Amino acid sequence: MSYLITKDKVQPLYLWPLCMLLSLTLYIPTITAQAATFPEVPQDSSIYTPKKENYNPEYEYCLYKTYSSLPSLGHEAALVTVPGFIGTEDEARAFSKYIYQYYDYTGQLNISCSAISAGSQLYNLHIQFDDPQQIYNMQMETEQKLLNFSKTLNGFSDRDKIIKMNDWIASNAVYDESLKKTSCYSNVIEGTSTCNGYTRAFYAICCYSGVKCENIRGYVNDKLHIWNRVYTDGSWQYVDVTWNSMARSNSWLLVPKDEIDKDHFTS
Repeated sequence: MSYLITKDKVQPLYLWPLCMLLSLTLYIPTITAQAATFPEVPQDSSIYTPKKENYNPEYEYCLYKTYSSLPSLGHEAALVTVPGFIGTEDEARAFSKYIYQYYDYTGQLNISCSAISAGSQLYNLHIQFDDPQQIYNMQMETEQKLLNFSKTLNGFSDRDKIIKMNDWIASNAVYDESLKKTSCYSNVIEGTSTCNGYTRAFYAICCYSGVKCENIRGYVNDKLHIWNRVYTDGSWQYVDVTWNSMARSNSWLLVPKDEIDKDHFTS
């Protein structure tokens, strides 16, 4: 059976019971893979990723190999099988969540999985690229701009890095009131996005500059929202770059949990 893996849940190509859909919607993946099969990962991580923190080596190496093939595919739509990965349905779902939430900057991917053979409980993962060359260019352009900024943070303490990356993102983008621009690419390159773009940009710079960071999903004012928490000075502290940008202040920068919990509610 083939499955379409959406950003929020996994759907087989027939309707599941409502309870199953709800459980998958609320499913939160971990960054650490469990028992899936991956290609051998080079010891030198700089071969396949510029990230220093908050990443899964096996996932990143598979995606490095996948994206390296995109320029040769040109502009024709292509379904690309992620090389070297074989895993259970849950492992395929966790990998897809990693791609959607932590790797892809464009917001233009569709991911599916299929059994490696009839009746098998093991799956391959596939990524649909509607325009491989364009998506590759967008991904690389975003990554390069984020990397260039992260290099300006060398030599600063983690706390100072966090302040500077918050200020850079908050001042370089405006909130997209149309709610159509949701990606990291939209935030960093086009200068406008919803909270997802802000949070993804902040998370990415943390990865490139070696700051431990997590994305936090929940609600504010009864609406879906996403923000970050970072580990610095011996504790977890919270950052809402979106609100800082919209308010043109740093009221939600490096605040403790009891403070952020006054108006941010995790799901």
